[in-house]
Amino acid sequence: MTELTAQREQAARDYDALVRRGLKLDLTRGKPSPRQLDLSDGMNALPSTHLAADGTDCRNYGNLQGLTEIRELFAGLLQVPAAQLLAGGNSSLAMMHDTIVFSLLSVVPGAARRWADEGEIVFLCPVPGYDRHFALCERFGITMVQVPMTAEGPDMDVVERLVAEDPRVKGIWCVPKYSNPSGVSYSDETVRRLAAMTTAAPDFRIFWDNAYAIHHLTDEHAELADLLALCEEHGNADRAFVFGSTSKVTLAGSGVAFFGSSPANVAWYLANLSKQSIGPDKINQLRHVEFLRDAEGVAAHMRRHAELIWPKFEAVDRILTKELGGTGLASWTAPAGGYFVSLDVPEGCAKEVVAKAKAAGIALTPAGATHPYGDDPADRTIRIAPTYPDLEELEEAITGLTVCVRLVATERSCSRRPEHPTAARPRHSGAGGGGRVERANEAVPPSGARPRPARAEWMSLGAASAVPEAEDVLPRLAGVEGETHPRLEGDVVARAVVELLPHQQRLLPGRRLGLVAAAGALRAHDEQQPEPPEEARHAERPQQVHEQVGVLAHRQGQRQHDVRERGEAEHDVALVPRARGTSCLAGKESHTASWVLVIACFLVPTSEAAGRSTMARSFGMLARPEAEARSVGHDPPAPTPPCQQGRTPDRTDPSGQSGPGVRIPQIGS
Repeated sequence: MTELTAQREQAARDYDALVRRGLKLDLTRGKPSPRQLDLSDGMNALPSTHLAADGTDCRNYGNLQGLTEIRELFAGLLQVPAAQLLAGGNSSLAMMHDTIVFSLLSVVPGAARRWADEGEIVFLCPVPGYDRHFALCERFGITMVQVPMTAEGPDMDVVERLVAEDPRVKGIWCVPKYSNPSGVSYSDETVRRLAAMTTAAPDFRIFWDNAYAIHHLTDEHAELADLLALCEEHGNADRAFVFGSTSKVTLAGSGVAFFGSSPANVAWYLANLSKQSIGPDKINQLRHVEFLRDAEGVAAHMRRHAELIWPKFEAVDRILTKELGGTGLASWTAPAGGYFVSLDVPEGCAKEVVAKAKAAGIALTPAGATHPYGDDPADRTIRIAPTYPDLEELEEAITGLTVCVRLVATERSCSRRPEHPTAARPRHSGAGGGGRVERANEAVPPSGARPRPARAEWMSLGAASAVPEAEDVLPRLAGVEGETHPRLEGDVVARAVVELLPHQQRLLPGRRLGLVAAAGALRAHDEQQPEPPEEARHAERPQQVHEQVGVLAHRQGQRQHDVRERGEAEHDVALVPRARGTSCLAGKESHTASWVLVIACFLVPTSEAAGRSTMARSFGMLARPEAEARSVGHDPPAPTPPCQQGRTPDRTDPSGQSGPGVRIPQIGS
């Protein structure tokens, strides 16, 4: 019995024992525990008066902006001048909802028209992120584009490029301190770049959900740069919408929510709100002021929260380290604040881990909830919410979760040929002063070993220091510089996979799904094959692999179209490699398939003959003269998958000889 088989069988026995325990544990949402809510029981006897400091009778209508004293109390904590802060009801999420509705139905400062009159609206969504932000976008038909998170916040190179080139990009979601679920806090440089960047849309807005502004777990507090002040400094005073609340400070269902922005934005918000409300619950605001008193009172109250929940975060890290540390099966965050831990399992395993946990009585946030449309392309991120259960239940749940991770991961490993030995390596990364530490136990080849790139390196999607631009990496690797395409070597194919896959989240959703589909098809084929000798590792793959990629491409394209109902073709087209003088596959359901086929041209053929034949088939479908498309009065139809092509068009052989070669036009915009 091999060691891997023994590990799988032990994990299976542990899982059977876990199921027999009949647990009923819930880690789905980041809620305060009953003991945390007990900290605010003193509010039940407040306020001691119904009169505000200025004599306002808080029992009556009026004062739409909220009591001055509560706005002054939270102004410094949220980094918004009191005059530019609005105190409302109990839900900051409701304020975000209303802000989107107001933007759709009325003209925001600096805009030429309502968002509803703009056609497609696009929001950037740092991932992993908050599922309720994504749900709001989905509710109002706003297209979401994923942006990867780094240790300093969203990847600003990606953000700056997207907002500068596309006026449809109207907003970005940000949880800037102790981000949900990664625990990252934005660096000063990230905040500055958000405030200063050039945007194609004059009415671009940052939705700054500072939900965890004061939710520290340790004595080392993350500090944020002042976004509103930086926006004004760089001439973009109206850019930021700031949100916050006391939902996880006092009583989750009876807190106070806040909206802050520039004077122009606040006047715009109040004008819209006046049609909806005559005033907030000022009695509730008054009792918050009496209970919390001042900034030091707020800080003391939050220290009591930390005393209750820090042991739970410590327990999560301790158990994960004990059960999974050094195994190469998982990585996780150890945040310095906030409400969540982000757990990454091997690619393709998160949904199965969550399902196994559910069957064992451990409820987790659904896999994929950390990404737009509930779709984590790598299927690897699981959000853990440790705050609500008591410590004993939490320890049981996390221990059970590690059993599920070990079972799913070892079953997956046993189903494929063993790869190189693994080694554990810790990864430490700063988080804007927040002290975030990420435990990473990733598979790495032993020193001096060179894994088979087209097989081993696409198994792990890690971060890299240099991120290639998606639109030029394939042509650059393959050497497309002139009128013809050179011979495709196996190393070129391998490098294309290695360079693109680790950065798949920088691609728009359709192309990302296509890339994963293409790689998945090739991987599935390779896993069924014996390890070839070194000199034969780039031998030609059978035609069935090419057909499999084509079928997957077609299905992924149709799936994306069905889910989105209005394809992302217009947004995708700007970054798809395009041949001069040709249309760029304008059919909505065809764009995902098109991108997969572009990639398939580089991934599938590994011999000279196969390369010419396959590229002729694929590029023959991709390049269609614009005049021909216009002649029929509509966009070209979706391409037929390679397995359905009846013949290979004759093209000019790069060597000048006749035969089924392929002529590749110069890559252009």
